[in-house]
Amino acid sequence: MFDNFSVFSVVSFDNTGVREGGGTMKRLLNSKYQLSIVLLSVVLIVLLSSQLYGEDVRGVTDDTIKMAIIGDVTGPVADTWKYGIASFRTYFQYVNDQGGIHGRKVKVIVEDDRANVALSVAAFKKIVYRDKALAFIGTGQGGGNIALFNQIEKEKIPNIPAGLELRLSSPPKKYIFCTGATHEDAVAVLMDYAMKDMKVTNPKFGVVYPDIEFGKAGMQGAIERAKFYNVDMHREVLNVGALDATSQILNLKKAKVDYIIVQHIAVTAAGLIRDARKFGYEPTFLGTQWVCSQDLIKLAGKGAKNTYVSNIYGQWHEDTPGMAKTREITLKYHKSLDIMTDSGYFQGWVAAMVFTEGMKRAGKDLSGETLMNAMETIKDFDTGGICGPITFGKENRRGQKYVRVYKADIDKIRFMPVTGWRMPVTK
Repeated sequence: MFDNFSVFSVVSFDNTGVREGGGTMKRLLNSKYQLSIVLLSVVLIVLLSSQLYGEDVRGVTDDTIKMAIIGDVTGPVADTWKYGIASFRTYFQYVNDQGGIHGRKVKVIVEDDRANVALSVAAFKKIVYRDKALAFIGTGQGGGNIALFNQIEKEKIPNIPAGLELRLSSPPKKYIFCTGATHEDAVAVLMDYAMKDMKVTNPKFGVVYPDIEFGKAGMQGAIERAKFYNVDMHREVLNVGALDATSQILNLKKAKVDYIIVQHIAVTAAGLIRDARKFGYEPTFLGTQWVCSQDLIKLAGKGAKNTYVSNIYGQWHEDTPGMAKTREITLKYHKSLDIMTDSGYFQGWVAAMVFTEGMKRAGKDLSGETLMNAMETIKDFDTGGICGPITFGKENRRGQKYVRVYKADIDKIRFMPVTGWRMPVTK
């Protein structure tokens, strides 16, 4: 390793004494002096190796930073994840074209976990031990992050989850940074809208959710909010990718549910809405984050006319500085804006924005630890209206808590805002 340096020729020992610079020293040094020279040599070696070669830092070289995504590429929620993966890559392509971060270009690595917890754990090991990434977004669903709590801490790898479960940020996890409001808050804001804005009387609520972590988080949020308003909450499980929701619809109709909270993804939610229409059942649908996609309106058609959704990010067509800039950058790398029509695009985009800000603040001395420390200093980070201002701290890993409600416009095939940015009401 030190072939180009003469560190090891500073001193050498034989049985008779010490030789220096290739010549015999004029006098033998006593053991005290010998020990001092040895210690001095070791210190010199360490200093030179640190200065000239630098300590290996996972995911960082002189000219490259490796960032990873663990997401669903080929599994049940791939239709949602494709938008977030595209935006993460697009944003860093733009960053690289602007010169990178402190002279380093960002390389994005994608690992497919098919939204399966066991595969999330396997993908994590790949990005840490094989790919050696600095930080990552994902996993495919919140259950993967929860399973990885201890390993994320052990490996000191900063993470922005795709999941929005409360457990991801409460209590705070040192290396996990959430950029949006929780599923529980999103459900609460939807129910607030029904009760306070629509001023419904004697409503009968129901919730449809998949039996996985993110589904159960929304279901628990619905139950808690029902207690807040002293109303009942009917529950129906509908798994991700289900092709038929007949039994769920018939059960909801029999229970006379008129406001259905849909804690799901857009494709499955569209099937639920179509099946309701098939049976002449016309409740108001209240979808959460992943339902907010133009795909839902395209697939559900006229059945989507009475659909509202909550979203922690804005919509691609909105007239805000952040959205205008996002459209401009996206069109630079894509033929159209179709890739922006799902809320997943903005989740990936904001994650990339926040990681970029953190890496800039960390400076040239970039590592998982310095990135984590830098991200803790982010205060009122302005995304230009893509979402609310983002703030982190040692005891705050939920960057922003605002939610907006949108309504489906089936003629324009887009969701239009019906509220400003909100948090759940407290009374």
